[in-house]
Amino acid sequence: SAVGLWRFIPSTAHMYGLDQNWWYDGRQDTIQSTNAALDYLQKLYTLNGNDWLLSLASYNAGIGNVYKAIKKYKKKHNLPEANPSFWDIQSYLPQETQSYVPQLLAVAHSINHAEDFGINLEPVENSPFFTEIELKQQITLSKVAKLSGITEAQFSLLNPGYLRPTTPPKGPFNILLPIENAESFQQVLAEENNLFDIQWTRHKIKSGDSLGVIAANYHTSRQAIQALNGLKDNRIRAGKTLLIPVPAQ
Repeated sequence: SAVGLWRFIPSTAHMYGLDQNWWYDGRQDTIQSTNAALDYLQKLYTLNGNDWLLSLASYNAGIGNVYKAIKKYKKKHNLPEANPSFWDIQSYLPQETQSYVPQLLAVAHSINHAEDFGINLEPVENSPFFTEIELKQQITLSKVAKLSGITEAQFSLLNPGYLRPTTPPKGPFNILLPIENAESFQQVLAEENNLFDIQWTRHKIKSGDSLGVIAANYHTSRQAIQALNGLKDNRIRAGKTLLIPVPAQ
């Protein structure tokens, strides 16, 4: 199951230092996954004799499948010393990869010659949109969004690596905010120490549990549990884990 901007599978992500746990998935972290993808592509470039098209094919199919395709091509054409190109081995690659590289080239060509094809591309300003802010303690993500003046949807779009309503308990870790919102949030961060006052526990849902029963057991409210876990209704499923807000007293 490949996820994130760069479609990392778990094993490759682990090789390139992308953490994956209950709280966070580095494969979905905008900056972490991009850095890992650049390192991975550079490695593939070296392993493929400095050939970018073979590197892209390896990124999609895995370098083992590219090596197999090269071996088949050499054997069929009796060229043991040849250094075949992507186009030479294209038909020996998995079906998806046969199209993957040409599609990327077609997109690049279409962008470079947009006027020739009558394509209207909305210009994107070549300047930074977001900035990183380091947080050393755990904080509720909805609170970050509210205090920074952006919607929770915008926050999630910039920070898809966080899988729970709060950041992980052990920092430091980074969040991304639009530059125009970052300064005001950092000011609030410096002035209000109680932003990091989080008290909660984890509850693994058992068969027969309901939100009302769980809330009563922890002396909290059903609405509070729904809000913290982003639940739209009362439906819960056995085996899943809920974060439970616990009253300070």
